[in-house]
Amino acid sequence: MNLKEAITTQLKFKLLNKNIVILKGNTSEFISPKILNLPIKKPSLDNINKNLLKSEYLESLTEFVNLDFLTFNQYLLHYLYQDKNLDIDNIYLYNSNWEMESEIVHGNIKIFKNKDKKTDTLKTFDDIEKSEIFDFVNIESNDNVKNEDINLKLKSLIIEKINNEGIASQNLFILDLADSIYSDKNAQLDIAKLNSLIDMFTNEINQIAHKNKPSNFKLIILIKNDQIFNSILFNNNQEITSLIIPSPSLEERKSFFNIRGILFKKLDNKLITKKEIDDASAITNGLTFRELFQLEVFSNNIDNIKDFKELYRLCFFEKKESEWEKINAENLNKFLEDFDNKVKGQSHVGIKIKDTLIRSQIGLQGILQSSDIQKKSKPRGILFFAGPTGVGKTESAKALSEFIFNDPNQIIRFDMSEYNHEESDQKLLGAAPGYIGYEAGGTLTNSVLQKPFSILLFDEIEKANSKIFDKFLQILEDGRLTSSKGELVDFSETFIIFTSNIGASTMPKDIDNKKIQEHFISEVKKYFSYELKRPEILNRIGIPNIIPFNKITSLEIKIDIIKSKIKKMKEFLLKEKNIKLIFDDSIEEYYLLVANNVDDSMGARSLILFLETDLVKAISNIIFKNRELIENKLLESKDDDALVNLKLKYVSSNNSHGFKEEIF
Repeated sequence: MNLKEAITTQLKFKLLNKNIVILKGNTSEFISPKILNLPIKKPSLDNINKNLLKSEYLESLTEFVNLDFLTFNQYLLHYLYQDKNLDIDNIYLYNSNWEMESEIVHGNIKIFKNKDKKTDTLKTFDDIEKSEIFDFVNIESNDNVKNEDINLKLKSLIIEKINNEGIASQNLFILDLADSIYSDKNAQLDIAKLNSLIDMFTNEINQIAHKNKPSNFKLIILIKNDQIFNSILFNNNQEITSLIIPSPSLEERKSFFNIRGILFKKLDNKLITKKEIDDASAITNGLTFRELFQLEVFSNNIDNIKDFKELYRLCFFEKKESEWEKINAENLNKFLEDFDNKVKGQSHVGIKIKDTLIRSQIGLQGILQSSDIQKKSKPRGILFFAGPTGVGKTESAKALSEFIFNDPNQIIRFDMSEYNHEESDQKLLGAAPGYIGYEAGGTLTNSVLQKPFSILLFDEIEKANSKIFDKFLQILEDGRLTSSKGELVDFSETFIIFTSNIGASTMPKDIDNKKIQEHFISEVKKYFSYELKRPEILNRIGIPNIIPFNKITSLEIKIDIIKSKIKKMKEFLLKEKNIKLIFDDSIEEYYLLVANNVDDSMGARSLILFLETDLVKAISNIIFKNRELIENKLLESKDDDALVNLKLKYVSSNNSHGFKEEIF
């Protein structure tokens, strides 16, 4: 449904049946007659101001000199003014975007505006009497306007219309707040004003008009960010209906690039071929025409841009290249090798990540799950890690981060146990205007805006409030999300990983890895389908993307994990303390001691805990006790790369064990 259809077919019906219509969504859009395939006339500036007849407005959507568009508000007014089926005698308009000193002339529409507290009348035809438009109060430009003043102003206007023009007079009030900016300083006041207007149109008009029909008084509110309507006066109010103005559809975006692609002059790969136009149309899913025009302007003010995809990244992410597209066969094989060194006993996980990266690089990631085959705004990858604690789920995400970004900490992690309340979605996306925390924004939306190229790790997803899953549905399907501030957040360069312990408590003991994997897949499916009753979320994730982790029970794997952790400690001491840690052959006995004295249900965490409370503690005490000796040896050496050797020997007797040190 394009914008013209939304206005002409739905708004009229809603106005006939409700007193208040809230227009939201893409309300700040600029309308291009060319994009909507409407007939265009190009009269001179004099004709616009003097000679354009009323009947020509809607069909021509006149193209002003050097301008291709009309604002949404102009479009709406012209439609309301001309439509013969809407018998509206007067239109009262508050438009937050108008400059107080600017001349506002819409062809033959008579306009009253506030200017230095005086009313100026601008006319294009002396004989026009119908559809007077009033800028009845400018909230944004007058800090002294009080909530009560608005009520009094509107009440006086309504009473005047009832007394002077009769009960049949149709009056429409339009509040254009599409570009209003709310802050902690004024949000409460603005919302109070809106609430008072809603209350008046739903309750007080009846009392003022007595026997007159309140349906003669209509209110349209244009708002971009509907988060502000978090009020009891809006919720379940039978007098209120809403109309969502959509962003341009795929076909409308194609029409845009077919017409204006040639104007993206500085792209090396010109935006004129079917492939380039299809790619640009797919990438820009969710963008408005205004943003598409901004991309056009941006492209012609910068050099050395390869193609539209590079332009898009540079404009929205401030970088030309995507790390995801630097993947090749050689470094993927290296990834598998590195993954197996970092995450023990989970080779199948590394292979699954590799397959996902290949699909993403080719552009086929999630292609069969999308209703729109040309939608290219989905996340780079979506995986669901399932298994008991301590099996390497977080380490797998770190291994991916290090491979893609050369940094294991390029992960944005969310502990979902912190999002288990009804209003937790506001913590992710940001609080509504007027509420505490609005200025801070949401943890998820802020993070992706700051780091659009990242790995998102939602840890223990089953602990999140079920309301949050509605947001995940949109991210997984569209790759876009709108924050509470109305910001469009792009997830197309993120890789999303969910982790879960679902099924860990019911996992049978002494079963092989194949049975373990079958168990976890079955438990995850049960959770989403029967406990959460949200099978559509499972469908978006994709059952093949559920990756069960093996249990850490093998002695060989446990010893491998112990060795990798000790290696990490050696590297730290050498780099940060100039201490070379050496073990003799007795360390093999220590490996067995650790591996055979831990709780297997805790996985690698139990091994790490044992090492921290035993080996790390012992080494810390040895270094602390011999700190002066170590410092002197380092000072005695004239070599810039001087180091001290710390050799440890494992010793045990009866029920005790320890380490003997030698420093040289």
